[in-house]
Amino acid sequence: MPCPLCKHDFEIPKDGVAGLTARTHVSESERLARQFDDKIKQITSRFESICGVASRVEAENSKLLSSIQATEREIKNKGEEVKRSFARRIDRQVSDLLDKLQSMKSAAEK
Repeated sequence: MPCPLCKHDFEIPKDGVAGLTARTHVSESERLARQFDDKIKQITSRFESICGVASRVEAENSKLLSSIQATEREIKNKGEEVKRSFARRIDRQVSDLLDKLQSMKSAAEK
């Protein structure tokens, strides 16, 4: 006859209800509880592993952003430096041209 809970076949003892063991389904429940605990441990382990990976990815992302910001500052600083350098060169060339023009003007006035 099948068990009404687990549906496994079992024989009714010859001495009736008195011959039934009280732990028939307890051991099945314990086995299921162990399986459940094992699955929970596996899931927890995977979750912790994923959290660790996510943490490392976040740290690498933070490093990348810091590096990008530092490079951005460096580019801006170099750009300003180049602008100043060209401005000085242009100022010198303008000054030289004005000096030559002034010399020509002075020579023409004489």
